[in-house]
Amino acid sequence: MVFVISLFTYIFIYNYLVVEVEDSESLFFPLWSNGELKANILKFGSRNELINQWGRDDVYKVIQSSSETPLLITTLIMLLNYLFTFLSLTFSFGILAIKSIDKEAGPTA
Repeated sequence: MVFVISLFTYIFIYNYLVVEVEDSESLFFPLWSNGELKANILKFGSRNELINQWGRDDVYKVIQSSSETPLLITTLIMLLNYLFTFLSLTFSFGILAIKSIDKEAGPTA
């Protein structure tokens, strides 16, 4: 159950933060915007419209320059969620394996 929740959380956050750019690489936005990035998203109304007006490379430069700390924290959250997703799956199968070994060994005297 933890695996499923972690996986869907990761997918949801990824779909929210990553904006596909046609004929180019995707852009990774922070969870919250600061400074110039925030002002321009509000000015144009959406991330997609900002990319359409400015172009992918200019938006990338603004993300890198005005959102260093939020981008770092967002990356850490994504990595920890990704790690937790597969750790929960590994622990689940590990516990099942240990239980099956204990059953095969039988009671000890």
